[in-house]
Amino acid sequence: MVLIDTSVLIEYFRKQDKAKTFLYDLAGKHTEIYVSTIPKFEIWVGNRPHQSVFWQNLFSSLKTLPFGDAEAEKAGDIQQMLLKTGQQNGISDVLIGATALIHGLPVATLNDKHFGRINGLTVIQKP
Repeated sequence: MVLIDTSVLIEYFRKQDKAKTFLYDLAGKHTEIYVSTIPKFEIWVGNRPHQSVFWQNLFSSLKTLPFGDAEAEKAGDIQQMLLKTGQQNGISDVLIGATALIHGLPVATLNDKHFGRINGLTVIQKP
């Protein structure tokens, strides 16, 4: 089981040869692939009408984890820690990281720098 972030989704969308993507690799190694509502939000912000069917089909094949009260509390704790140590992360990465921690999942990303700053979070990188 693994939670994917937005960078994994974008790479899959952009690459012509899907077999050369991190998502394709993950699908061969994990029986369940999750996406949080945060990357879905980020995708829909940048979506163009002609891309909607692609994203709807992809999201229907993934399990979605909502962002709720427990995730919000964990994200607040993470953000406080980052601020105390003078580190900055994009807020979306904090929210995705919190979701992963609450559900006990590693995060697969192409942007390990930000996720690596979150204590206790296991980060999976592209081989």
